[in-house]
Amino acid sequence: MLKRCGVCNKEFEPCNQCPSGGYAWRKTVCCVEHSVPFLAILEYKRNLKSKDEAMEILNKYTDIEYNDDVKKIVDEILFVPVAESVESEIDEADEPVSKPRSRKKS
Repeated sequence: MLKRCGVCNKEFEPCNQCPSGGYAWRKTVCCVEHSVPFLAILEYKRNLKSKDEAMEILNKYTDIEYNDDVKKIVDEILFVPVAESVESEIDEADEPVSKPRSRKKS
């Protein structure tokens, strides 16, 4: 029996022989590449990971096309309020810029 991937919604054949205790990615997602972001999203929704922790993981998987339901959660995790974004840019702009040293001419 085919199942839909919990990340991309692609149909896949779940593993019926995987152990039922713990997280068996072959029962929930179509490929191992989707297992890490799926687990990060799941742990975020269960308050086992902070938004920052989940964001750090999801930023490594930018090429995945998430299904509509998961995309909403991913957008929630990756959303950075404009004020925080502007403050970050200001902080970076405040750092001193070092000028290249000129060599003494002999």
